[in-house]
Amino acid sequence: IMLVTEEPLKNLSDQHYYGLKIPTLFEDEYLTGYFGRIAKLNRFENVTKLHMFLSQKTHQNIARSTPILICLSKLLQIDPIDLWKNHTAYTFKLENDNPENIRDLLARSHYSTRNRNFYSSLFCSQCLQDDLERYGYTYWRRVHQTSESKFCNKHSTIKLYKAFENDRLFYSPAWHLNNEAYRELA
Repeated sequence: IMLVTEEPLKNLSDQHYYGLKIPTLFEDEYLTGYFGRIAKLNRFENVTKLHMFLSQKTHQNIARSTPILICLSKLLQIDPIDLWKNHTAYTFKLENDNPENIRDLLARSHYSTRNRNFYSSLFCSQCLQDDLERYGYTYWRRVHQTSESKFCNKHSTIKLYKAFENDRLFYSPAWHLNNEAYRELA
């Protein structure tokens, strides 16, 4: 596996077997957008093709029966609960549940990584500028997807934009801004 950013992932396994370019998963990166980033980087047609590839490489059953979160957690050797808690916008409360019950639910649930708003995804234009200056590209932030506000949590005076294209998380937030495939939240 070839890393794309300077910060190496410390928990990659079987690096020479998969032939994937795996970018660093940022602290607040939204997992569904991360799948899109991996798929684009490795020239998959869509996230479903990436899911099927990961399913085969991590020795899972066919893609439809194994959530992509479980496939990715095996590939990166990250506990699926940590991946779910820190990188998804899944909203039901499991904090007090037994970790094994949560793990079992995640192993069965395709909803664990879905966008909570099925018709749009949110981004901040100032966060995009910050990302472009710092990294040279943009990524989907989890905090924007969980925000109950119309404004960015970091840039409190800037309204969030709503991306609405099909396969919107396959493309970066900057793509949506450049292609005017967004609306400002009213």
